[in-house]
Amino acid sequence: MFSFKFKFCLATLVAIAAGVGIASASSSSPALQPSLQDLYRLIHHPSSEEELSLLSSFVNFTRTYNKWYSTEREIVRRFSVFKEGIARAEKKNERAKRLGSTARYGVTKFTDLTLEEFAGSYLMKKMPPIPKEKLPPYHTLNATTETINRRNSNSRRQPASFDWNSVPNVVTPVYNQGQCGSCWAFSATENHESNYAIQHSQPVVSMSVQQILDCDDPSQYGCNGGWPYQAWEYIQGQGGQDSANCYPYKGYNEGSCQWNPSGNCDAGSLTSWSWIYQEQEDLMIQWVYHNAPLSICVDASQWSDYKGGVVTGVECGREIDHCVLVTGYNTNSNPSFWNVRNSWGTDWGNGGYIYLEYDQNTCGMAVYPASCHTA
Repeated sequence: MFSFKFKFCLATLVAIAAGVGIASASSSSPALQPSLQDLYRLIHHPSSEEELSLLSSFVNFTRTYNKWYSTEREIVRRFSVFKEGIARAEKKNERAKRLGSTARYGVTKFTDLTLEEFAGSYLMKKMPPIPKEKLPPYHTLNATTETINRRNSNSRRQPASFDWNSVPNVVTPVYNQGQCGSCWAFSATENHESNYAIQHSQPVVSMSVQQILDCDDPSQYGCNGGWPYQAWEYIQGQGGQDSANCYPYKGYNEGSCQWNPSGNCDAGSLTSWSWIYQEQEDLMIQWVYHNAPLSICVDASQWSDYKGGVVTGVECGREIDHCVLVTGYNTNSNPSFWNVRNSWGTDWGNGGYIYLEYDQNTCGMAVYPASCHTA
């Protein structure tokens, strides 16, 4: 026998759904967006209160993130994946609680994707090997002689917390790479943007990621992956990077280079790059405070469900598949953390950012920290 509460819930959902069918993106488009009525019919009249609640959650999810599907079969498939995603996030929350972690997981815009689909669309498919001559300790900044110290150059001391977002006109708004593994080019570009603005004491300008995808050496992987240093070496060799206004992002390899070297489009150039204190997070903090945001590469395979809080060092692996940007840190917090800017839009994480536990090489973030240097 169904409880009165369940009968009421069922009747309410059916009543709400009555007369509301699948929405279509347009009269000429096959894209569909499910309604409660439609889901109730497609999954053959769900018989549990939990599944009815999931139906409602899935409909809200499709509205919140503007999700459209090609067929009714695809709707059923995505609902099934959505349920698996919620179960996965709940397990992560249970583990985080046992660990004493503040990280929170739940429904995000990626919840209707399997982990394999997520990795294939938003992470790097192929990380090109780093040539031996480019690996640390080669190209590594020397802690005693080469620190640039643009800020407070007479002292190595830094505050317990700091973020470049607190400094006007240094960090550009969060970008969205879309379904292209171009994070390496975004990380390199964001680092270049902030470095150039700080070095030249001028407002930051958005630079062209698409130029790197289209114009860099064809041996690079474009939307399939790469390393930030490869982008910097291209920019250094080319003599500059266009503004994003002149060469806007499209989210795929266009196939032909449209670089415009004219003065109106040139947004900045660089002179070199280096690894920054590999696996020395105390020195990485000094670099970030005294110099600029820092490019890092990480294991982001478990980030699809992230909602907020500090991800601890044991909550993710260290198989590098994504590149991002450190903009700040907080060692007053418990636990201490890095503030890391992602390139999945502001509708993910903390307005496009994620907190990674400090001094634990969380997600492998301290293995390949790097930065370009501008003239």
